[in-house]
Amino acid sequence: MDVQAFALTDLGNHRENNEDSFLVDETLGLFIVADGMGGHAAGEVASRLAVNVLHQRLDQEKALYQRYIAEPGIELADQIQKIVNNAVQSACSAIHQQAQRNPEQAGMGTTVSLVLVIGSTGFVAHVGDSSIHLLRKGALHKVTTDHSLVQERIDRGLLRREDAEKVPFKNVLTRAVGTQPYVQVDTLPVRLMHGDAMVLSSDGLTNYVKDEDMVEALGANPVEKVPQFLVALAKSRGGADNITTVVCTCTDHQVPEEDTSVDSMIGVLKEIPLFQYMEYKELLRLMSLVTNRSYRKGVYVIREGTSGEELFMILSGKVGIVKKEQQIDILGKGDHFGEMTLIDSNPRSASIVTMTETKLLVINKLDLFRLMREDPPLSIKLLWNLTHILSLRLRATNDDLVITRSELGLEQEKLRKLFWEGIG
Repeated sequence: MDVQAFALTDLGNHRENNEDSFLVDETLGLFIVADGMGGHAAGEVASRLAVNVLHQRLDQEKALYQRYIAEPGIELADQIQKIVNNAVQSACSAIHQQAQRNPEQAGMGTTVSLVLVIGSTGFVAHVGDSSIHLLRKGALHKVTTDHSLVQERIDRGLLRREDAEKVPFKNVLTRAVGTQPYVQVDTLPVRLMHGDAMVLSSDGLTNYVKDEDMVEALGANPVEKVPQFLVALAKSRGGADNITTVVCTCTDHQVPEEDTSVDSMIGVLKEIPLFQYMEYKELLRLMSLVTNRSYRKGVYVIREGTSGEELFMILSGKVGIVKKEQQIDILGKGDHFGEMTLIDSNPRSASIVTMTETKLLVINKLDLFRLMREDPPLSIKLLWNLTHILSLRLRATNDDLVITRSELGLEQEKLRKLFWEGIG
């Protein structure tokens, strides 16, 4: 994946110092926006120190990045996410230690929003209220969540989003890099597509520029002109803060087949009842667990009576459900099987055999459970969906039992009549 990036930072209309910093390193694939805070120019010290430490730390891992490009997989992706997280922790420690040595910089800190593009994956790390948006096929998706008091109140249902601009505490952060020795970092691996665009911004831009403005800017301007357009728009609407944006576009010279594109795979995930209420960002997180498998016609994917720990989703092709050597059903694109392994460890209740050449998406149970431990909100949604699915199945079973009992009662009544007619 080739990434081209353009950036711009501006004082805004009312600030004397620019406390924002950014980085564009197309060779490394690293793009950062940091929005500093603190008196006596400490904010610009914090943001610049964060960018420098992150660049230095992440530049040291090129050998691992090359391994991932050659053979991408879940384990290497996890290693890279940990490296990115550790790099942010190093920046946090460096800022905090400098503030401890210099009393006039006490309390300084910074937001950090970064993307490290390796192969066709963008590894996102985020702290604070800067943001990263993904434009994909004309639709804009925010892939970060603000760490602010306002966002927490919105998430808890205590504040409506449309009222957020009116509250006096709208700029209060709940997380920042450097204000404490350690910070919790949000990370997200994003599978990128040809034509994707990513916009990294400080809140000096997003406080004035709405989602539809970003979509229009990216659609109506050459990419090199987009930062100037967005910054000018923010300044025309007030520009009370420093304004910074980095705009990246992705070009893939090996565009995949339609049925194996990221968009197609996310479409399949959305159709599965277990994942149907997931937000786009959560589907992107689930995509980090997915592996692709291809099968020839006539191959057993799973066998009745064997154990298993995988959920399967059909990307293309058809499979037959076989029980006791008898085919009882056929599944096609968008269907799934093996989900009961997420609930119990009982042997497979039926076999699955391919009827055509078939491509499957596969999620391992242990990987899914690990993700649920790491992401409690996503875990709650999955458990709620699972409860709903089990409830529907229980009701269906109860309905079947009622019908069976009714039919059995009718048969018993017929037998009684035949019996008494025979006696008579």
